[in-house]
Amino acid sequence: MHEFTIAQGIVDFLRETYSAKGYRITSFKIALGELSMFDKNIIIDLVRELIKGTELEGAKFTVSIEEAAVKCESCNQIHTFKELTKSLSNDEKEMIHFIPELIPSFARCPTCGSRDLKILTGRGVMVTDIAVQKA
Repeated sequence: MHEFTIAQGIVDFLRETYSAKGYRITSFKIALGELSMFDKNIIIDLVRELIKGTELEGAKFTVSIEEAAVKCESCNQIHTFKELTKSLSNDEKEMIHFIPELIPSFARCPTCGSRDLKILTGRGVMVTDIAVQKA
């Protein structure tokens, strides 16, 4: 379960970066990239459990899914991952989810037909909007 490693990393990051420096975190947001394939509900449950009994307990947090955006390097148009993959088979979509760099092998820019595609967003995990108070 990769979600545990991600949730633990988020909690460790917040504690080491803020709590250890005398700040109390009151809220934060977690953005999971659409292509990361992490289960949002599992992340929520794990973070909730991991902050119990720590200085982060009581902090409000939300978890959202960041939509993947793909840029055509030929015509500079930006498309959603869903838009580029809607006509692909489930097997092809699954391959791209596991190895996003394969998208040019299966999809074309709907504007110009190019396969010169670059993933801009929706791949990683980010912690944002961290609200703190001096402890």
